[in-house]
Amino acid sequence: MNTIEENQLLEDYINGTLDLELCTKLESSSKFMKLVFMKTRDTNYYKFCSKSLKNDYDFLMFLIKLFNSENNFIYEIITHYLFYDVNHDDKYINVLTLAEKMFRYNVDKDNYVYYMRCRSRIADFMQTYENHANYIMNSYNRNSKDKNTIGFLVAMNEYKEEPQILEFLASNYVYGIFTKYNLEEYIHYMFNTKEEVLLCDQKELILSFINKIDYYLAEFVKNKEELLYSAMSKLNHAIYNYDSYEDNTQVLVDRFNIALNNYLIQNSIEYTYKIDMLKIEEVKKMGLEAEFYSENVEVVDFLKASDDDPIIFLTRKFIREELEKLFKVKMLKKVR
Repeated sequence: MNTIEENQLLEDYINGTLDLELCTKLESSSKFMKLVFMKTRDTNYYKFCSKSLKNDYDFLMFLIKLFNSENNFIYEIITHYLFYDVNHDDKYINVLTLAEKMFRYNVDKDNYVYYMRCRSRIADFMQTYENHANYIMNSYNRNSKDKNTIGFLVAMNEYKEEPQILEFLASNYVYGIFTKYNLEEYIHYMFNTKEEVLLCDQKELILSFINKIDYYLAEFVKNKEELLYSAMSKLNHAIYNYDSYEDNTQVLVDRFNIALNNYLIQNSIEYTYKIDMLKIEEVKKMGLEAEFYSENVEVVDFLKASDDDPIIFLTRKFIREELEKLFKVKMLKKVR
């Protein structure tokens, strides 16, 4: 097809004079639809693009570049790509990276739905990656001198030649930490007044919190303040809310006791003296006596060999995991 014929076909398509079968064929052509967008600068033509074209990474990048000031349109096409692309390869990660950067400071009522959908895809990816990193870390025989890490060390090794992806992972590791761990409770644990918090170096406070969970992540982000935006947002909220904060320790204790009772009922396990001692033992190991008991409780050591009993072993595992889940911030030791 020569240039004249191509231009006529383009005009006929835009004017709506072509038959449906030919239109459907053209709407699957990356080359042709790029010409349509370049000529019309009309984002409405996106809805006519075929599913395969919408899932084409190069076509997506073309549209993002062409309509770089049309944020809501870009949010829409990125969201579509993330929800329909099935190959979670480096291209997929690049789109996740782009989405995370775009939404970093630009979430409003007009794009909130797109933000939440992209956030869910990022969360799914991060969960998969963290599981992968944890598997690597568990397979690696680390000695006692190794630094704290929840897996970012693995990311540093795997993506050391791809700084954009590594920064994306770092940003979302930080986001995950400040979603899972209660910064507000930690601040009240560290400081006696709101004024004390305001007088401290807030960036250092954030970094010290991260460092307790992942040393390598803290080292990586300490000179990249743009990756700390989610943490700073949490900190600002905690400072603003300092005087109205209410300790929810008793709520957590109640939740734990309910969860344990439900577990025992579901598994037909009788609540015996041994179970009570299991709970006391794990509570003491984690330094949570003050949350559970009004005075010191001595742990009977007859349970030392009881892990051979599968019921005791699984119940101990449940108790430990439930305590860790509910009292994560309590595991962070106070440092002044």
